[in-house]
Amino acid sequence: MHQDFETIFSHFTLGWPTFLNTMPSDSRPSDSLIWVIPVKYDSTVSYYSGARHGAKAIIDASSELEDFDVDLGKDSSLVGISTLPYLEPDVSSPIKMIEVVESVVEEAFKNDKTPFVLGGEHTLSIGSVSAASKYYDNLSVLYLDAHGDLRDSYLGSKHCHATVARRLLETVDVVHVGAR
Repeated sequence: MHQDFETIFSHFTLGWPTFLNTMPSDSRPSDSLIWVIPVKYDSTVSYYSGARHGAKAIIDASSELEDFDVDLGKDSSLVGISTLPYLEPDVSSPIKMIEVVESVVEEAFKNDKTPFVLGGEHTLSIGSVSAASKYYDNLSVLYLDAHGDLRDSYLGSKHCHATVARRLLETVDVVHVGAR
């Protein structure tokens, strides 16, 4: 007889490696409204690596968030949040990773899901925004960063953390907040 983890360990308090600690049975991708898409990527970081651990850190910390929304009067985690498996990095080129992210985000839109990409470095934004711009006219991006990231190229690459806002501006409006 086959039993799932939730049945076997139902008398224990468990922490799931999912956004907001949602149980796997509550987070089937086909039934969920939101797809959390974690990506391990920091291949174009030039100063200090480690952004590839960002998605896991956010997911781990999300179990401590208050999920009851006072204004709505309900538990926001019950809208249906599915944490997808991590997208492993394609380090052959930043363009390849951008294409991977774009494909997964586009798959979310095709399935009427709201994608929520967690990364990794800024370069992932290019793929996310590219996919979203196919579904939303007049899309704009609120860009929160201490740096402009407006270089045309950096260290020989047109697709890296220091050029993201420039690449985004080629297809959508960008509003910078926090640039020093």
